[in-house]
Amino acid sequence: MRSLLAPNLQSLDDADLLRLYAYPPELVTPWIRANMVSSIDGSAAFHGKSKGLTNAADRRLFHLLRSLADVVLIGAGSVRAEPYFNHTKQVAVITRSGELPSSFFTGRPPLVITAEALDARVRAELSKVAEVVTCGRHEVEFDLVLELFASRGWLKVLCEGGPSLLSQLNASGLIDEVALTISPLLIGSGTSMLQKGMETQSNFELASLVKAKGNLFARYLAVRNI
Repeated sequence: MRSLLAPNLQSLDDADLLRLYAYPPELVTPWIRANMVSSIDGSAAFHGKSKGLTNAADRRLFHLLRSLADVVLIGAGSVRAEPYFNHTKQVAVITRSGELPSSFFTGRPPLVITAEALDARVRAELSKVAEVVTCGRHEVEFDLVLELFASRGWLKVLCEGGPSLLSQLNASGLIDEVALTISPLLIGSGTSMLQKGMETQSNFELASLVKAKGNLFARYLAVRNI
């Protein structure tokens, strides 16, 4: 056990952070980095939104992590709860129902990943504003999603949640890295970072730790990848 004094994010320029959070070189399969934010007591949202846990330093790192990724992967619940609009990055959303807000289709056309079971009329409407791809019969199969990403050269994947998608990826052993922001707040109640009822133990090792204005920015690597 040792005392750890983390470097200060404010003393690191963008180039330093890009090096610190660089994806592994020469990837041949997609690498999934999960970006999470949490209060001290483990809540992933305040009043239903993650924005209540963030500050300028966290948003700075958020945009830098996006700049490193080939594709941003999100679940439909996050699209409905968070302000996803006018995005310039390639975004892929996982959805079974196809129920997505119209604001999501502003900016760069997203990739909608769904299953064969999606209602034909919903599929037709989505196809007018996005590319719709089937990866599975009744449920989205993540091995097919990763094959799709690999076929397009999207090897640097940034997953921004939400809890259901992160839990499914964790249960499948597909999360390679976690970028976790710990906000200096006690919420008392709220949304877990992972969906309850899908317990899977995955081992990670701390790779870096940065601080800024009370926030801690931890980077963890899955033990199998070290």
